[in-house]
Amino acid sequence: MGDHNIRDHGAAPDGQTLCTEAFRNAVAAAAAAGGGRVVVPPGQFRSGTVELRSGVVLHLEAGAVLLGSPNLDDYVFARGWGWPHDEQVCDVTPWHLVQAFDSEDVGITGDGAIAGSGPAFWHPDRPHEWAFWVHRDNRRPSPMVHFESCRRVRVEGVTLRDSAGWTLHLTRCESVRVEGLAIRNTFFGPNTDGMDIHNCRGVVVHGCDVATGDDAIAIMGSSHGGPSEDIAVSDCVLRTSCVGLRIIGFDSGARHRRIAAANLLMPRTSRMFDIRSLNGAAIENVRVCNVVGTTNSGWPINRPFEIVAVDRRNPHTKRHNPEGRGGLVRDVALAGLDTLTDGRGMIVATPPHRVEDVTLRDIRMRYAMLDDAAVFAASRGERDHALYLPGDHGDARSANAAIVAKNVARLAVRGLEVRWPQYPVSDEWLTHQTPNRLINRGFYEGNEERIRTGELRATFKVLWGNGLAGGRIDLSGLTDSEGGEPAELTDCSCRLVR
Repeated sequence: MGDHNIRDHGAAPDGQTLCTEAFRNAVAAAAAAGGGRVVVPPGQFRSGTVELRSGVVLHLEAGAVLLGSPNLDDYVFARGWGWPHDEQVCDVTPWHLVQAFDSEDVGITGDGAIAGSGPAFWHPDRPHEWAFWVHRDNRRPSPMVHFESCRRVRVEGVTLRDSAGWTLHLTRCESVRVEGLAIRNTFFGPNTDGMDIHNCRGVVVHGCDVATGDDAIAIMGSSHGGPSEDIAVSDCVLRTSCVGLRIIGFDSGARHRRIAAANLLMPRTSRMFDIRSLNGAAIENVRVCNVVGTTNSGWPINRPFEIVAVDRRNPHTKRHNPEGRGGLVRDVALAGLDTLTDGRGMIVATPPHRVEDVTLRDIRMRYAMLDDAAVFAASRGERDHALYLPGDHGDARSANAAIVAKNVARLAVRGLEVRWPQYPVSDEWLTHQTPNRLINRGFYEGNEERIRTGELRATFKVLWGNGLAGGRIDLSGLTDSEGGEPAELTDCSCRLVR
């Protein structure tokens, strides 16, 4: 085992010469030697698909850039991994810049970068600087880096940037370590997730710094693999226009369990933390602690946290809960959350789907302003960015409260602190300024100055609850935003402490 420099296989560092064959030959030489490192020295090396094999690690030295070709013809059409490779609807396409299948002891290391030429696969125009780019018929390398059915995977130290779609995808892998990774994508790339961990077991993500345009870290599950379990995320900085940390299951075959996250900084998100069971997925044994951040991403109707078990069509398949199983989110604890927001923490279930045994402890919610959600009571559009709940939850969508909870069994809340706004609204609060605020047009349009001064504002409760069974909710010493009663409850049997 040894090093195999791509320059020795004919690669040119000029950023123009296509070096795909040089990478292929270096990987083959390393594999033939029983394993080793494929070394990328300083310079820019343009390439199509680089496929790693067992025992082979791609090592990028400081100053080295693996530059993805802007021509899709330079990429290998990879085999399918489960979701349909329908490039019209699926975030995952058949093309990747770096990939590995059925391999062991494989990975990417070093201080260099992998850059994806993302904008080459998007339409060149967009309506304004806060709008998302749009891809061209979804024909793009996404994910940029893809490990499938691999064991003992490591991704350490490198920078991944300018992805055309998902950035790092781990699917059906075991024993994975992602350490010291930096991801740098535009905040407005189409589906440019940072990391997607899909049906994997035994994953550690530590010390990473992510800035991207979709979920920063998504732990995902579907019926196309085993459970997503034994996953730890710690000491990361996450910035995104979407969700900081998301745990999501798409169908009744999805299983998540034993997931822990700690010591996360989220300077910019739309939703800091999101657990989402769709169409029968099961998610349980989740612990999240010590999370500090804001939902100041320029979108209205934000969520410091969201925990839901609902029916909603999986956009990547025509099947809709084929087994008819009720979804489950159970045994979730969120502790030590400190957020600056204008939105609401939401916990909602659609029976027979269930959310139960949720603990919120030592939560501090500080409000920059109060964004009135009442207008969304009657809206039923699945793809309305302001909703993220289907049509039968108009009451929860439109409830103005720091915490909105519906159909939850055994919700425990203690150590909650809510600080209402001090007007005027800070000029740093992007939600009040960007064109995206007009998703909530009825509240904002023509009223910006009155909102800024506090003359126009919603009245927020601390808690809005409907169908809460059991549990203990401590609102001691708290009032609504106008000094009134802290809670509005309907059909609840929980114990409320005021």
